[in-house]
This record gives sequence, structure tokens and C-alpha cells, in this order.
Amino acid sequence: MKFQKKKNNGIEIYECKAEELTELITERSSIKQKALNASNKASQYIVKRELRRNTPSLYYKGETVLIRVPVSKKLFKGKKNSLKNTCE
Repeated sequence: MKFQKKKNNGIEIYECKAEELTELITERSSIKQKALNASNKASQYIVKRELRRNTPSLYYKGETVLIRVPVSKKLFKGKKNSLKNTCE
């Protein structure tokens, strides 16, 4: 790519052909698309990995379930209440 340099009142202005600009735009959009695809793939992998590590609990109908609920909504560790209930 060749840019022509012009000076206008001490300001440098670069000029190039429209074909070169469209080439730059398509190259930039393809790079952005590759980055987006890689990000989505990594995101899906992270979700699958966490589901493998911490599988969701399965409860049967009528089974007794204990649930721990924090007393306050603060972020530090504190007291928790346990609730006992059955699945319906």
C-alpha cells in the first residue's frame, strides 16, 4: 500500500486509493470475526467444563431436600439458615 503524503498548513494528510481502503476494511472485519468466533468457542468450552466439574443435582419427586439460604445479602461468610422441603 502506498500513501501519498501532502502538507496543508503544517498538517500531514495521507491519501490512498479507494480499493486499498476497501481491502483494509475487509481485512479488519475478517480479523474481528475470527476474534469473535474464538471468544464464543472459548465461552462454550468454559460452560461445558464447569458443568462437568459441578454437575447439577437431580432430585426425585417426594425426595427431601435441604437448602442453605444466607441470612443477609452481604458478601462475607456468615450464618446460613437451612430449609427442609420436599420436591413436588
